[in-house]
Amino acid sequence: LADKVLPQIGEVAIRGITRDHVISWILWVERQVAPRTGQAYATDSMRSWWRPLRTMLKDAAADFGIADPTFRVTPPRSRVNDVREKETLTGDQLGDLLAVMKEGFTEWYAEIYVMAFTGMRPGELYALRWDDVDFDKGCLKVQRAVWRQHVGTTKTGAVRVVAMPEAMKN
Repeated sequence: LADKVLPQIGEVAIRGITRDHVISWILWVERQVAPRTGQAYATDSMRSWWRPLRTMLKDAAADFGIADPTFRVTPPRSRVNDVREKETLTGDQLGDLLAVMKEGFTEWYAEIYVMAFTGMRPGELYALRWDDVDFDKGCLKVQRAVWRQHVGTTKTGAVRVVAMPEAMKN
């Protein structure tokens, strides 16, 4: 809200927000770039700002008996395709990281190793259960994730099977 909504429509009274305000906000959001990279935001990022704004405006319209300013408004879209973070470790850098972790941070080594070699997110790793581990087939079933101390679906909602790292089989 503070960074992506209030700068554009924060001064407008709820009863005064119109479809034009919402469309102007969307056009503004679509022109924004990430300060760290200078690149356009991904559509998913913009929609993560759009969804709560749309919900609040729809609720306000219902509560105040006014026209819904989000009605038939197209959600924001990125102007570039497949905006993804490109800064990943090289093979050598990953090897160095794992060596340092194994030597000096043994309590976290196993977690980092498994995430590095499976692509699992931390919350997915912490939600693993023994019945998700298949030693015979050498794979892990990723079907849950921990988020804010609650176990639920993975970020994408999809269940996937990943190869088990060799070190885990021993």
